[in-house]
Amino acid sequence: MNGMRYGFAAWCRGSLLAVVCLGGCAMAEDGPRRDHGSDWQGSLGGGALVLPDYSGSDSYRALPVPFFDLRYGDLLFLNPFRGLGWNAVRTEAFTAGPVVSYVGGRRGRGALSDLRSVRGGAAGGVFVSWTWQSLALEGEALTPWTGDLRGARVTLGMRYTAAVSRRLIVGVGPDLVWITAGWANALYGLSDEDAVLAGLQPHRAGTGLSEFRATGRLMYLFAPRWSATVIASVGRLTDDAAASPIVRDAGSRTQYFGATAVAYSF
Repeated sequence: MNGMRYGFAAWCRGSLLAVVCLGGCAMAEDGPRRDHGSDWQGSLGGGALVLPDYSGSDSYRALPVPFFDLRYGDLLFLNPFRGLGWNAVRTEAFTAGPVVSYVGGRRGRGALSDLRSVRGGAAGGVFVSWTWQSLALEGEALTPWTGDLRGARVTLGMRYTAAVSRRLIVGVGPDLVWITAGWANALYGLSDEDAVLAGLQPHRAGTGLSEFRATGRLMYLFAPRWSATVIASVGRLTDDAAASPIVRDAGSRTQYFGATAVAYSF
C-alpha cells in the first residue's frame, strides 16, 4: 500500500532527536561559518540515512537524504530536521519560539502491508533551548495540522558537544519522547478490524512516554567550509508503544538509526 514515508524529521525530533536533531540535529551548526556581510548563512549537502520501515519495525531501509540548513541572522532557521522556526525569545543562553515542521506517519509495508498507511503531515508548536558551555538542553512540543496523527508530541533532549581538535567535533546525548493517546493510537494502536487484517491482537495505546534514545555524532571539518558528519543512534520503545503487537509480535522495541552527510557552509 502507498503511504507517507516515516520522515527524517520524525526520527530526528520524535524518535531521534532525532535523532539526531536533539542529539545533534544541526549538522552544520558546529561547522565553519563565514561573515560575508549578509544576514543569510547556511549549509547545503547530502548523504544517506538508514532507518526502520516504521516506528517499531524490525526491518530497515536506506535512503538518500538532501540536506540544507538556512539561517537569517539570529531570527529564523529552516532545515528538514527542525522545520521553519522563529527565535522569538533569545538571550545568551536561552532561545524559544514557534516552529512549523513535518511529522512522519507509519508506512503500510512489511508486517503491516495489509494495513493502510498512517499519513504524516504539517505540525506546529514551540521549541526551547538552554545552553551552558558545551551542554545544551532542548525541548519541543508539536501538534499536527494535517495528516492522520492527532494529539501532541513532546520531545526532551540533552546534548554534549566538544571539539576534540580543530577539525574533529563529537556530540552525544539522550532524548525521550512523550505522546498523547491520539498520537500513540495512530502509530501503535490496532482496531479490531486492523488486528484481523494483520493477524495480531487488538491494542489501544494511551498517553505516556513512548521512547528513550541515545545518539552519538562525529563531525570532521576536512576543508574550509566543508564538513562530513556520521550519526548513530539507538532507541528503546516503552510503555504502551512497546506493548503494541505491532512492536511486540511483529517488530522490535529496539530501534537503530544511522546517517552520514557531507555539507558545504556559506
